[in-house]
Amino acid sequence: GTGASVPTPRARTLASLFDLVLTTLARLVQNEGAVCRHLQRLVAGCIRNSSAGSHGRGAGGDGPGPYLVILRTLFRSITGGKHELSYKELMPIVHSVVNGLYRMYLATANREFRLVVLELCLSVPSRLSVLLPHLPLLIRVVPPALRSNHGDLVNLSIRTVEFWVDNLHPDFLFPLLSHDHNTLCDLFMALSEHLKPMPYAYGLLCMRLLGKLGGVNRLFIRELINYKPDDGPGGPCPGGGGGSLALRCEWPADDDATAD
Repeated sequence: GTGASVPTPRARTLASLFDLVLTTLARLVQNEGAVCRHLQRLVAGCIRNSSAGSHGRGAGGDGPGPYLVILRTLFRSITGGKHELSYKELMPIVHSVVNGLYRMYLATANREFRLVVLELCLSVPSRLSVLLPHLPLLIRVVPPALRSNHGDLVNLSIRTVEFWVDNLHPDFLFPLLSHDHNTLCDLFMALSEHLKPMPYAYGLLCMRLLGKLGGVNRLFIRELINYKPDDGPGGPCPGGGGGSLALRCEWPADDDATAD
């Protein structure tokens, strides 16, 4: 059946069996050879059936369904270890995987379904060199992932962007970031929303990432200054003021200096 149908007992049993087998990849590397030859058909079939069930799925519909759960288990197992055979096996279908997942994200309003799709987009088992043609699309899913309020997904999105910044030359990455002005500003606004003091878990991570981005963003820093938060996806500035920013500083008087 499709991702929208009610799972039968047989389907639930098969899903549990897939979960059992795929989770062993992270612990038992020797199992990769047995699973690898079936990866393309498994991934393509899960995306096809999930896509068929995503159309018309409303905001209050069912969850992600068994096919996306299988994909999530598979992606986590492969990216959690050194699985070169799996990377090579999936390389020919990376294009269809990324685009298929993004179409599913756009086709549904169901929050739980979308969250799983966002995680899958950011954890496609592939080397960075293979994902380079798809970075403009992958950058679009980072802001909604940052705003998901799901700890694991927020952490994944921050780590993913930081991985891009650390491993790609600025002359390649930042023209991609600045190509779509709205996406760029949305990314920075989403990151800024996590600049919170301890014990918040992601404040320091976002500050570090913004520092890395700020160190080499001279080509497009002017565009960010001209950005109006009240016109963008972040909504009006807290406290009003039409996007203005004011800081008030106070410090205790120095008694010795006053006496002098």
